[in-house]
Amino acid sequence: MNAKKRIVSKVAHSHMCVLGITSEFDEFRFCNLLHTELGLDFAVSEQIPIDIHGKAVGEYPIYTCYDNREMVLYELVSNTLINEVKLVGFLDSITFFLRCSFDTYAEDTSEQLIARLKKLPAVLFVQRIEQGNYSTKQRAILRKLFSNV
Repeated sequence: MNAKKRIVSKVAHSHMCVLGITSEFDEFRFCNLLHTELGLDFAVSEQIPIDIHGKAVGEYPIYTCYDNREMVLYELVSNTLINEVKLVGFLDSITFFLRCSFDTYAEDTSEQLIARLKKLPAVLFVQRIEQGNYSTKQRAILRKLFSNV
């Protein structure tokens, strides 16, 4: 079950990090949790067509939120496609990918976000994707999805 793996468009921000998050919540409940607990108001920004085995099977949402105070663009993508197919199969324990694009380098901001996410009751695990130990093939897949990984 191969799916087209075109996810997030290029953004104008100069620095970014990608977080892998494991949660027991679905997309709607997770976005609501992020809004309630962190004040991030996610909304669907675009629908990406999904193609499995050459058949168009629907569209896949990308959720975005821009934090004016921190000047960070957040993009949330579920790792689970239609029929439980994983977007990134070798990271099948990851529920969501959260790409954070900063106008300026903000290591402290990303570390604070990771700490805040880890405190949420529905979040089981958070890791920086770009710091993982991946094979060349795996890293190529991640770069295709998230250009700076």
